[in-house]
Amino acid sequence: GEEADEETLGGAEMHASVTGLGEYLAEDDGHAIALARDLLDKLPWDVMPPPAPCAEPRYAAEELLGVVPADERTPYDVREVIARLVDGSDFLEFKASYGADTVCGHARLHGHTVGLIGNNGPIQPQGSTKAAQFIQLCDQSGTPLVFLQNTTGYMVGAAAEQAGAIKHGSKMIQAVANARVPKFTIVLGGSFGAG
Repeated sequence: GEEADEETLGGAEMHASVTGLGEYLAEDDGHAIALARDLLDKLPWDVMPPPAPCAEPRYAAEELLGVVPADERTPYDVREVIARLVDGSDFLEFKASYGADTVCGHARLHGHTVGLIGNNGPIQPQGSTKAAQFIQLCDQSGTPLVFLQNTTGYMVGAAAEQAGAIKHGSKMIQAVANARVPKFTIVLGGSFGAG
């Protein structure tokens, strides 16, 4: 039979990075409690409280011109953009280790909780699935969505097709189309193509 240690067979890191079944990965019990509190603090409830106090980002917005390159083919990390936009540069990333090229998470803009979705390059099947789940969660909780778009589309090629690029990509498209929450898109670079 197959030999596998506990982590490889079904550990937290494996499920957070390979299967995508874990949304957040905590270092210990205290960190898990802090993550749960942070998430609950950012979720809107049926009775909307007034906006949270607004804190300036820890990084200057003027730095965006240096973060986003003029050449659309030059890669950059969308998290650097997020850090210069959101209140206190505080971003709770959803499934950070799974489909890592697609970045999803909760933050506040001027005290209001939003769901942010951005990407670093073409959209991969895992990233599509993660984004679809995140969009559905935001829709269910009434959280508006902000898309930070810089993509040439979905990854193409034999490996991408065999990994289900079309099947998983359509989940994301359907989630966006069916979401009833407000949606706002900021185009940072590319916004076209299929790969």
